[in-house]
Amino acid sequence: MPDHQWRKLRQAVYQRDEGECCYCYDKVELFQCHIHHVLPLSQGGTNRPGNLKTLCVDCHQYRHPFMLDDVKRIGEWPG
Repeated sequence: MPDHQWRKLRQAVYQRDEGECCYCYDKVELFQCHIHHVLPLSQGGTNRPGNLKTLCVDCHQYRHPFMLDDVKRIGEWPG
């Protein structure tokens, strides 16, 4: 998905979720939130809004504890 399309989709999911983490319900700023794929793309998931949730950094790291190692290795969050 091109970056400009992902940014629009990310903002739409964030607005749908009213700027709250879908797990801990803390408010999170758009520039700080992570958009989580419920079913990962690698397992047949899609970028459709129904497969995406707004998460805070802590909850996303809890859901994917080994992804933090990838962030440190490549310098960005995968996906």
